[in-house]
Amino acid sequence: MNEPTADVAPDTSWASRLLTLKQGAEYLGISYWTMRDLVLNGTVPAVRVPSGRITSGRNHRHKRQSRVLVPSTDPRVRSLRKVLVDRVDLDRLIQSWKDAARSSI
Repeated sequence: MNEPTADVAPDTSWASRLLTLKQGAEYLGISYWTMRDLVLNGTVPAVRVPSGRITSGRNHRHKRQSRVLVPSTDPRVRSLRKVLVDRVDLDRLIQSWKDAARSSI
């Protein structure tokens, strides 16, 4: 007799493409500090998300700055403080590690 199979929900923990350093470390199976080092030394590129605000000079004449729409490529646009990594970049890193391991055999 066939037993009914339970519907298994897909793992959605990695559904988002952008991951925090902690999530990226879990994804790779490494420590947070190793993940942080990989970002700091440029092995894994950090994703800069624009905050929508522009940096102002030291002279603050007005307490509240009016919002100005400028392209996110403008060098005055600040980015969010949270460091994010792209899951696709992590997959590429894994593949490059596998390729390097194969070529060294």
